[in-house]
Amino acid sequence: MNNNLLLDEIFFTEIWRVYTIMKTIHKYESQRKNLFLATCRVILGPKKYNREKIMSDVPHGGIIGVNNSKLDIIFRHFKIFRLHAALHDAFGYCRSNYNEGPGYSYVVKCNFNSCLIGHVTGLIYATYICVFKKNQFNKLPI
Repeated sequence: MNNNLLLDEIFFTEIWRVYTIMKTIHKYESQRKNLFLATCRVILGPKKYNREKIMSDVPHGGIIGVNNSKLDIIFRHFKIFRLHAALHDAFGYCRSNYNEGPGYSYVVKCNFNSCLIGHVTGLIYATYICVFKKNQFNKLPI
């Protein structure tokens, strides 16, 4: 994946294609965990993607908040937060551990891997999808 490639529609479509396959193979994983893993798979490509290593490194990938935070209990009822958490964790992890992808700030180009900027821009992006692409947003299974 090109490090300058931000989350555009073509890339987003590829994540959902891989997610559809993963949710069939890994039925016991949560939808958010499968979205997190699918995003990692698309960013890293087949050669660098190692499911077991990623699961070991980030056992709470896709969960809202740091690690197994109590924030998830509050915000998991909102699809905007569920979508953002899975993407944010995957993009941040891949940049921090493999130097692949744009990092936490997956919507707006940022010269450093900023978790805070990633949260602000990612939640704005998820809200944009919710408001302006309502049909697609409503079809998201997370």
